[in-house]
Amino acid sequence: MSDAPGGQARIGDIGRALAASVSGRELWAIGIAVVVAPLVSIAIGMAIALFTPWGEAWSRWPAPWLSLGDIAFGLLLVVVWQAASVLLVPAPLRRPMEVQTWVGERDLRAWQAATGSLPWQLPPTNPAAAERWLARHPATDANRWARIEVLLVARRFDEAGTAVAQLPATRPADRIARADLAATQAFVERGELDLDELRAATDAAAGDDRIDGIVRVAMLEVRAAIASGGDWLLPLEQARAELGARADGVLWSGFFRRRLVVLLPVTGIVIVVFGLVRGVPGIGG
Repeated sequence: MSDAPGGQARIGDIGRALAASVSGRELWAIGIAVVVAPLVSIAIGMAIALFTPWGEAWSRWPAPWLSLGDIAFGLLLVVVWQAASVLLVPAPLRRPMEVQTWVGERDLRAWQAATGSLPWQLPPTNPAAAERWLARHPATDANRWARIEVLLVARRFDEAGTAVAQLPATRPADRIARADLAATQAFVERGELDLDELRAATDAAAGDDRIDGIVRVAMLEVRAAIASGGDWLLPLEQARAELGARADGVLWSGFFRRRLVVLLPVTGIVIVVFGLVRGVPGIGG
């Protein structure tokens, strides 16, 4: 993807740190969903029964063991759970999460476009998965930016360094992406945080390229702060100020939407299995 360098999806340490910071919120969100979803489902069913001729369909269609009411309840449970997860994000963590979600969504789209991956296919996040991916995806002009990320996950640092040195550096975006990959390799391989080249490339850029560079610097500072036990939220807060309106609503368009993409198909399977089990004589009554 030589025209759109990027694909540096930061899946790992930053995401785990944020998830750990809001873990209590998930329990509250599930509790809210367990209360709200059945109430809404019952209210819809009563409204349909009272004001339409399709009341029987709500509780018996398309099958006695699986009705529209069952399907609606399952979907409502997941949607309310995920909506509550967003609404309950503590104020001190909301802006940092917006930065993480903004850059994660942006980079994931770039990575998928560069590698020809489907929307639900994610980059490998451990060495074994990275090795399998590399075996199936030889280097091309289209995937060379994204492939370096996978080489780093696989801890094949010599190959990654050679590939980084061969990257183009004609445009500001190219220089920022190459410097980011080089700095990431130094940090992952040797624990060294050297941001001079990335900061220089960022300072020389303008517009969206400059904003991208600022966020890249912040993400590496966060990773270093997490590793050293420092204040890892501060760089994210500063990056959020630079993003401005670009990240407004990203928890809904990114975090909320992506989790639904994963959870709704699973929910559909669970609903069908539950209905089938309930329909077995002697189990469901």
